[in-house]
Amino acid sequence: MFDSGKVLAGLVIFLVLLTLPFWYGKGRTAPPDLSLDTPEIQKLSVKACIESTPYMKAKPHGAPQSMERCGGAGRKSPLHES
Repeated sequence: MFDSGKVLAGLVIFLVLLTLPFWYGKGRTAPPDLSLDTPEIQKLSVKACIESTPYMKAKPHGAPQSMERCGGAGRKSPLHES
């Protein structure tokens, strides 16, 4: 390839431009202060978790619900009705 130097230089420039926002913002902003004391949460009459702690720790995130928890085959959970 006759233009390998130009191609390599173009790739380097591309990668620098692609990562520039990450390097530019590094160390400049603090992470947001997350609070559970929000107006929407204060409006809730019952402040309780949807599932128990052991269930949430045992179930991997993103795993589909089992059919027993949804009320059997072909039936939707009351939480998912629209």
